[in-house]
Amino acid sequence: LLIMRLMGRNFVEERGLGLNWHASGAVRYRADDPQELHISWVEATLPDGSVRTYHNVRDEGGDHSPSDKDGDVKTVNCATCHNRVGHPFPNPDRVVDNALSSGALNRDLPYIKKHMSELLAQDFTSEEEARALVQKSAEDYLEAYPDLKVKGVQDLRQYLREGEDSLVTLKVRSKFLNDGNISWDSFPDNTGHVNGPGCFRCHNGRLQTAEGAPIPVNCTTCHSIPVVTRRNQIPAHFTNILDVGAPDDHKDPAFMAKHMELFEDYCEDCHGDIDFGVDDKSHCSNSSCHDREWNYLDFDALR
Repeated sequence: LLIMRLMGRNFVEERGLGLNWHASGAVRYRADDPQELHISWVEATLPDGSVRTYHNVRDEGGDHSPSDKDGDVKTVNCATCHNRVGHPFPNPDRVVDNALSSGALNRDLPYIKKHMSELLAQDFTSEEEARALVQKSAEDYLEAYPDLKVKGVQDLRQYLREGEDSLVTLKVRSKFLNDGNISWDSFPDNTGHVNGPGCFRCHNGRLQTAEGAPIPVNCTTCHSIPVVTRRNQIPAHFTNILDVGAPDDHKDPAFMAKHMELFEDYCEDCHGDIDFGVDDKSHCSNSSCHDREWNYLDFDALR
């Protein structure tokens, strides 16, 4: 029950929608670029048979409805979002996360993810240059944390080995050295919305019906509000409301963009003291929401 709640499954099922209903042939769309990062038109057939059409309100010229013969119209299927499953090109953050998870990198090293991610994000034109970047990064890391020269020799060997394996093996292969313009970021991964628009290609606030209703952008459309945990413990201010039904205004498809304007005293009945911020001490002081830039959401269009 806890897992279902945290995944927001109940919220989705209340609407009669399966988590993967997109791929059932119920959604058509038109993209204006080869990588399908800019969506100008979406048509969704809901389970009750009703049809909703959405246009990108930021596009000039108004209605961009395609004709049925328009070859640019596609139907959403699994690969529309899961487009890198067979040929993954992990981004630097994912590579470092995997190394920390597997133990290839010692997670106790200070700010190791920051330094290794910065290393892997650098550009280069040859394998020799890549190895030189790894060596320079290790030297800079030792300069920043000189104690490692004595007690962190093995950890530093891991740093060098993982840096070379990741930067040279992964990135050189993905760069196809004959064409230096191709790298891991040449092929956006549309699963998620962290390192590219992904889900926010459609759920971005810009695609709206003629009445101004957007394609839902609420976190709880697909999962829960992001939760910052400490030592794998879910904060009490989240567990206390797991079985509390969401009020109707929370189901507004633009609620996430407007919730700060809808605040009333009764919100405290469920969420406790309302204290916006990023210290993670209350439901509304959530650093995973408030302490980051949502680059692919258009909050102004939603408001």
